[in-house]
Amino acid sequence: MDYRTIQPGRYVGTVTSSCLGRAGNGTEQLAIGFDVHLGVDQQSVPMTWYGFFTDRAWETTEKALRALGWDPADHDYQLDALNPVDPYDTPIRGVEAQLVLEHEDDGEGGQRIRIRWVNAVNGGLAVKERMEAGEATAFSHNLRARLIAQKGPQQRRPAPARPAASAPASRTATATATRPPAPANRPAPTAAPAAAPADVDFDDIPF
Repeated sequence: MDYRTIQPGRYVGTVTSSCLGRAGNGTEQLAIGFDVHLGVDQQSVPMTWYGFFTDRAWETTEKALRALGWDPADHDYQLDALNPVDPYDTPIRGVEAQLVLEHEDDGEGGQRIRIRWVNAVNGGLAVKERMEAGEATAFSHNLRARLIAQKGPQQRRPAPARPAASAPASRTATATATRPPAPANRPAPTAAPAAAPADVDFDDIPF
């Protein structure tokens, strides 16, 4: 298989092996072997993903292991479990992942394909073109205005009537206590005679 014919993109890969090792400059690394499935009518090709343990690279390595169902924290960070005597006896063998393949410089003026990211299967967001922040804000405002216009004017609910404030108990009690009692021999007021209707003729009333 000519690796120069592999196009960058997203592919499904199956873990075949893993081991701990060192790069050419002595940096510790984790190597995970994959069978990369190039498509229905194409063969799978073996490729290796490398994770590193520097402060900057550890976050990427940890996310890749979690995507493969192997959380370092759950294993007390005992990564030697990924370094079996036989690399094909790795505990993550057979796990599938979504692999992002990209080109990188090969150091000789050319390019080579490599596994750049390891993600959980169906865990990525697939869009052809992502909106920029300002574009997303403008779209959101326009969509809101359109939906509100379609819904029509809304009837505002009347505000609930506020109960009348009652006088404080202490003030009522004070007013009652200071009010002078009515005289005992004061005659009860008599009701005033009702006024006669304006259209009544007293000459027509028999008596």
